[in-house]
Amino acid sequence: MNGMTRTRRGALCGLLMLASSATAVLARSTDDPVTAVSFFHMALLDGNVGAVLSQLAPEVVIVQNGSEVRSREDYAAGPLKKDIALLSTFYVETLSQTSDVQESLAWVSTRMRYLDKSLDTPIERFGTETAVLRRSAAGWQIVHLHVSSTVGPDKRQSP
Repeated sequence: MNGMTRTRRGALCGLLMLASSATAVLARSTDDPVTAVSFFHMALLDGNVGAVLSQLAPEVVIVQNGSEVRSREDYAAGPLKKDIALLSTFYVETLSQTSDVQESLAWVSTRMRYLDKSLDTPIERFGTETAVLRRSAAGWQIVHLHVSSTVGPDKRQSP
């Protein structure tokens, strides 16, 4: 699968996000790491805690803007509900998504744009996320997630 196909698949998953809620779309089809990450994003936007946690390995390490969480259980007990609440205040657009698979390990890099729903003049925020996934009998699960964001114009060029 080439990078262009992966980018199109990521864009398609972004359109699915607009068309229906994650609860309706989530079929636990994690045969593909890009799909697993897209389902994770949809579940967060939909506020579906169970679906979010199902995409994370128990030993997941999540780094968000300098803070670190070292397990799925700790994420559920701490930042997850705050992340869901924060994301509910934004419109989210996937700008690009690339990935690579090497046997039972994969990475997915996603660039997103967030627009604040609550303001007359929305503030743009841009995010970059890298997910490392491992394939098991349960499908692809996220074992490491690194998220960072910035406010203001996105000065980076698309890959």
